[in-house]
Amino acid sequence: MVDMPYWSFHVSPEQAVENAGRFVHEGNAEVMKCEGNQHHAKNIEAIIKAGIPVQGHIGITPMRMPQLGGFFAQGKTVDRAKELIDDAWAMVDAGCFSVMCEVMVDEVVEYLADTLPVPVVSLGAGNKGHGVHIITSDLFHLYEEHVPRHSKIYTDLIPIMEDVFVRYMDDVRNKAYPGPEHTIYMDKDTVLEFAKEMKWDKKLAQLDKAS
Repeated sequence: MVDMPYWSFHVSPEQAVENAGRFVHEGNAEVMKCEGNQHHAKNIEAIIKAGIPVQGHIGITPMRMPQLGGFFAQGKTVDRAKELIDDAWAMVDAGCFSVMCEVMVDEVVEYLADTLPVPVVSLGAGNKGHGVHIITSDLFHLYEEHVPRHSKIYTDLIPIMEDVFVRYMDDVRNKAYPGPEHTIYMDKDTVLEFAKEMKWDKKLAQLDKAS
């Protein structure tokens, strides 16, 4: 799945199909995800009609953060909730196989899960959808500066990764890694022939000493 970048499908149906097609042909993508609302549905529909599946993405859409006024939960008022519902139905009518709801109030996601004919996935939008998505870096606490309220850290990989990197660097410095079990060698006759062919005195001396 490719998260189509900002302005890659917003200008026209032709632009949307062209860029989605490039992701398929040049990037081996199979599915697109498009952040947007009802105003982008026409372009998203063109991608789907071209034969490329799309998951719609509504609510907090990070690529349009300035337009939304910042990172705030969506759907807290009746009017905004109704706009989100219209956005979701626009995605469905365009042919999206699923709708992701990011940082939206629980009740709107519950309503959408009850009424839409496609799976509804929550990302920081409660547990009433058909599925729940979480950012991997949040799951493992890989971004230490800020943990969103909706995220749960299941394990802190930072100290584990730091320990691994330190031990790896020590092994490399001490020539403990790669060891013989990680290394591919010529057979003895071949290395001797190679050393003679290349007039590699150092290796010839090593072979003579080992024999």
